[in-house]
Amino acid sequence: MRTDAVSDALLPAEPPPHGAWASGLRAAAPRRLPWVTMSLCVPAIVLLASVQLGWLPEGLADARGVDLADAVHVVELGARSTALVGDASERWRLLTAHFVHTSWTHLLFNLAFLFPAGGAIEQIVRRIDYAMLVLVAAIGSALASLMFTPQVSAGASGIVFGVLGAAVVVGLRHRHRLGPRIRHHFGVWVLPFLLVTLAVTVGNPTVDHASHLGGLLAGMAFAPCLRLRLHAPIERSSAANVVAGTACAAALLCAPALARGGAAARVDLGHGWSADVPAQWDHRYGPLGELEWITAGGMVVMTAGEAPAPTMQPDAVVSWYREHRLAPLSAVGRTLDVRELPVQGPMPLPAGAIRARFAYRREQTPMIRDVVFVPAPQSARMLVVSLELPRPWAERYDETRTALLGSLRAPRPSTPRVTRISVAAIE
Repeated sequence: MRTDAVSDALLPAEPPPHGAWASGLRAAAPRRLPWVTMSLCVPAIVLLASVQLGWLPEGLADARGVDLADAVHVVELGARSTALVGDASERWRLLTAHFVHTSWTHLLFNLAFLFPAGGAIEQIVRRIDYAMLVLVAAIGSALASLMFTPQVSAGASGIVFGVLGAAVVVGLRHRHRLGPRIRHHFGVWVLPFLLVTLAVTVGNPTVDHASHLGGLLAGMAFAPCLRLRLHAPIERSSAANVVAGTACAAALLCAPALARGGAAARVDLGHGWSADVPAQWDHRYGPLGELEWITAGGMVVMTAGEAPAPTMQPDAVVSWYREHRLAPLSAVGRTLDVRELPVQGPMPLPAGAIRARFAYRREQTPMIRDVVFVPAPQSARMLVVSLELPRPWAERYDETRTALLGSLRAPRPSTPRVTRISVAAIE
């Protein structure tokens, strides 16, 4: 594919009249710079180059720089994280994720398809329509990824598939109006590129297949609304663009609710205690046999367990936790260089609860763990609930942390059962 569309790109729908107007209609798609496509490619190149050269704002990278193989670092650059969209309402990630790439190979592979295919479409359709196509593909692919890919996702491949799908539809729909020198950029000529791109990613667990399919379907659905560039009078806006723009705005507004997957569910934490856990969090047993609820690919973990002796002093409880819970996890690299931090801010907790906060490294990722110790009525043990997450996300999860730990509910006191005995049975 090429982006340098030439004259005679578009042919009139009807036999052309005589005179200069006819020649002007045949030259309806002169060469022009694909500004919309360039506005997608250039920022992605600049961002990746800045990461590689270390030209990043203070606070975005730690002392080790930015590791593009580390999901936490990629998220800090703007990648899409279902957990942060749902738990922290960071809906803007549905747009910024398309400019973030994890390597030059990743970026160049996307640009190798996006620039030729997108530039070709931008030559023959109205630019405002093409810009709306890009937005629809971006939001459509991001929503599909949000609902079906819990892992961190980045890259412009969703837009690439949207543009390729639109090129197929435009070529088939306007095959009699496209000139011979541009016709081979569209329609059935694009199908081999599309099918090869889909085939090489099948079975690869590191590929966001939901984003690819979502972008493809969104691009093909909007393609019939693209208007060819003709010299005949035509309105600057269209009802399709208004509807599509409104739908994209509504999708961004509803994205956190979609990422959460519904209302929080009341779950049993043990000893009759319960809490409201977000619906999209998965549960499992941790390495110490405790119940865990995880999200963000295991980067955010809530743990529920128990500790002995509710009459212990707060310092003794915290020391017991470090010795019996954090120290064993260091053997598998989950809690390295542990240190205790002061707790921050009040939290609606049951009476007698003890709070603690720890900082450590999980392999190379700095983590924060908030722990709550709650005495269990009529029991010789305490409920222990902790929330572990990457340290850069600590403030973003303030609302989720408060809602989660503040939803702890004590077990209902048991009522002694009274058995009725008939007089006849006594006699």
